[in-house]
Amino acid sequence: MFGKIQITNPAKFKIGSFCRFNDGVLFNSAGGIEIGDDVTISSRCQLLSQGLDIDSWINGERKHKVNNITIGNHVWIGAGAIILPGVSITGHHVVIGAGSVVTKSITDSYCIYAGNPAKIIKKLKQII
Repeated sequence: MFGKIQITNPAKFKIGSFCRFNDGVLFNSAGGIEIGDDVTISSRCQLLSQGLDIDSWINGERKHKVNNITIGNHVWIGAGAIILPGVSITGHHVVIGAGSVVTKSITDSYCIYAGNPAKIIKKLKQII
């Protein structure tokens, strides 16, 4: 680790081997967060497995939804990116661009996702 990170609900937080987290990363693991091997999460990223449910908000309620986040192996999440509840990044060698908001699961491997909402912007060459 390179600086301070924050983990809420640490009992629901699982981490693999050879992971690196930079300063200011927030893991809200109320719904569970599972991180694979060789994952790099850059400064000020937020992995939020809990959030306000829009349907209940529209109806005047304030219910939260919780849903697991899964990050696979060999993933690099750029500075300031946000991963929302229910997202799984199951592809290998995936890069999430700085400042991106990941709202849907990613199954592709060897690619770069970026934007708000994040979408594929480049395929990477597989080197093996």
